Amino acid sequence: MEKIKEFFNNKRNRFISIGVGVVALIIIVVVIVLSGSKGNKLEKRLLELGRVYYKKYYSFLAKDDKKERDKFLSKYTEIGIKVDLENLSRTVANTEGLPSSEEILKDFNKKGNKCNYLTTKVIFYPQEPYGDEDIKMEVNLDCGNKTEK
Repeated sequence: MEKIKEFFNNKRNRFISIGVGVVALIIIVVVIVLSGSKGNKLEKRLLELGRVYYKKYYSFLAKDDKKERDKFLSKYTEIGIKVDLENLSRTVANTEGLPSSEEILKDFNKKGNKCNYLTTKVIFYPQEPYGDEDIKMEVNLDCGNKTEK
């Protein structure tokens, strides 16, 4: 205990200790921010693809009678409509300026972000009045250092 007090009584040692602590804290914050931002980018991308998918899905449903369509969508307000990344990418490929399915999947398969195409998904919860933008979306990212599929 005396050695510790003696060590910190020296001003130079105190400044060195504080400096090392600050540098360690900065490194920890940077690592957390960078690792979180990759997930956030993928999540945003998945939500963007989900919006395009739902509009396309809705336009298909819009051919039905409004009453029938609303009745159908109302069944999914709580359980949701689940669409995996593989089906999502195939459906929205080359739509609204989006690239091919293969290129979309590459976004989810970059270094350190290999996503499982079947368990990474968007869940759509249609909301009243059941228009093409009346949805809540939930994203399930299953990404890590795994191989795809």
